[in-house]
Amino acid sequence: RRSLLILPQHAPINSVGWTLELEIAFYVVAAILLPIGGRFLLLAYCVASGLLGNWLTPETPWIARFIGGHYLDFGAGIAAWITIGRVREHWPISIALIAGGMGAYLGGMRLGIPEMTPLACGLVVAGLAILPAVPRPLHTLCNISYGVYLIHWPLMNAAAWYAFNFDPARDLGEAYRWLTFGIVILLAGLSWALFERPLIRLGQSGKGRPPRSTSTADRDQHQGSIFRPDRP
Repeated sequence: RRSLLILPQHAPINSVGWTLELEIAFYVVAAILLPIGGRFLLLAYCVASGLLGNWLTPETPWIARFIGGHYLDFGAGIAAWITIGRVREHWPISIALIAGGMGAYLGGMRLGIPEMTPLACGLVVAGLAILPAVPRPLHTLCNISYGVYLIHWPLMNAAAWYAFNFDPARDLGEAYRWLTFGIVILLAGLSWALFERPLIRLGQSGKGRPPRSTSTADRDQHQGSIFRPDRP
């Protein structure tokens, strides 16, 4: 694979299997389309790009950054975003969405339809987001999930390198794995509390106090942290 962030290169910066280039390209697309047509235009682009990318193989790496099956994954997230902004917290609807997502995933696997997996993920995310009651640890995990995604890969590789070079018996693999996982959670929590959440609040400060949300996910964006209880 040729990639280094958004620029086509011989390899990504961290590993052949991990790069942020696709996310960066999506952020560029979102920055252009959201001011023009809002979430629905961005959703339409993602669906069209994803379907086209699954049917056609792009000719160049640059085209592949903006037309590809991975845009269905982004579209699923946008669809969930739209759904949780329009549906109130409700047990039956939440359970129906989660069950529908699980059914879509299993059905897609059986039928060999890859497009069903993003749809399934979007349904499950939307269903979980509008649950009337969610344990606080799950809220925290949602908040720090992007930090976990960014941090886990380099730390996991570093732990494997350390174990390979400094543990000749190599009998502490699980200990290294769980210790690394704990460090990832800690660093992701610090990132959320000290960096991500302050930036979210800074972005909201120009709009005044955010309105009371109809969804658990939206409300939790503005409240609480991994270190102290929720605050209004």
